[in-house]
Amino acid sequence: MIWELISYETVNQIIIPSKDLIIYFTKEFYIYIFWISVQHFVPQIYAYYCSTTLYNTLFASSSNFCRGMRWLMLNSGDSMVAMWCILGLWFLKKIPSVLTSTPIK
Repeated sequence: MIWELISYETVNQIIIPSKDLIIYFTKEFYIYIFWISVQHFVPQIYAYYCSTTLYNTLFASSSNFCRGMRWLMLNSGDSMVAMWCILGLWFLKKIPSVLTSTPIK
C-alpha cells in the first residue's frame, strides 16, 4: 500500500508544513476571491448600465460611474496577474529550502 511507502519523517516534512501554508494563505486567498468577483460582476454591470441603448453608449458611457467601472475591469485583471507573479516568485524562493530539506521558515 501507499501508506507503507510513506515514512513518518516524510509526513512531518511535507504534510505538516503544507497545512501551515494553507492556513497562512487563507487571508490572502480572500483578496484574490474579491478581485475575481470584481472581474466577474463589473463587466455585467457595465454592460447593463453603460452600453445597452444608444443613449447609454453615447452619453452615459462618459460618466464617472462608467469610467470607474472601466477602471475596475482593467485594474482587477492587473491585480490578479500581479498576485500570480508574487506567488510564483515566492514558490521559487522556497524551492531551494525544500530540495535541501531545511525547514520552511
